[in-house]
Amino acid sequence: MLALTRQVNESIRLVEADVVITVVRIATDRVRLAISAPDQLTILREEIVEKSKGSDLRQVARRLRKGAANV
Repeated sequence: MLALTRQVNESIRLVEADVVITVVRIATDRVRLAISAPDQLTILREEIVEKSKGSDLRQVARRLRKGAANV
C-alpha cells in the first residue's frame, strides 16, 4: 500500500488508468475526494464491495448506476 500526504486541491494521478483523484475538502474526521475517470471504469466505495461479497461486482455496479445517484 502506498500512503501519500495531500492538501486541498492537490491530486494523485493513476497514469495507466487515466484516473485523477483530487482532495476537495478536509474536515475533522472526513476527506472529500473527487475522482475523474473514464466512463467505462467502475469505481465503488469499499463498504459497497464488502457488503456485496459473493456477488458479481459488475452487476452491483450496473444496479447502482441505474438506481442510486449518490453512490
